[in-house]
Amino acid sequence: MSEIVLNDHVDSYYQLAKKMISEGLSHNDVLHQIKSQGVHDEIIFGLEKKLNIHRKIKLGFTLLIIGAFLCLSSCLISLGLNFSHPFCHYALYGLTSIGAGIALYALFLILG
Repeated sequence: MSEIVLNDHVDSYYQLAKKMISEGLSHNDVLHQIKSQGVHDEIIFGLEKKLNIHRKIKLGFTLLIIGAFLCLSSCLISLGLNFSHPFCHYALYGLTSIGAGIALYALFLILG
């Protein structure tokens, strides 16, 4: 198959797969249903690659929100506590480090 025709088929099946996923099917169920229609293996491989990228980006955005929330909550906790309070350092350094680490991993998933 030529590259242009292959990409067109992958894109059309990708739109169908996104619709099926929004209806509640898992990625594996979607691939199994499309395979059962007798679709060419190269199209299935391209579709599987696109679905994996879509899954990583979705997970990355979720983790990015969690990391940002942890960083914001550590800021608010450290502002609310007195700086001489023994738990202030845990909130200030611990939660911020965990939140930043999660956010960096999320950016790796999104951009990588």
